[in-house]
Amino acid sequence: MVKAMLALVAGVLFAGEALAGDGGKIPWEKEPQAAIKAAKVSGKPMMFFFTSDG
Repeated sequence: MVKAMLALVAGVLFAGEALAGDGGKIPWEKEPQAAIKAAKVSGKPMMFFFTSDG
């Protein structure tokens, strides 16, 4: 019974988080400085993607 209640509460919490999101869209910035500024303003994390031949 306790496990069922915990599962129900966890499901509600995670569903609320999913509904509050921005639809999974990732706005890509080509300029690193613009990306850093946008991340600071929105309070969201950022990720650098780069490739190397070496």
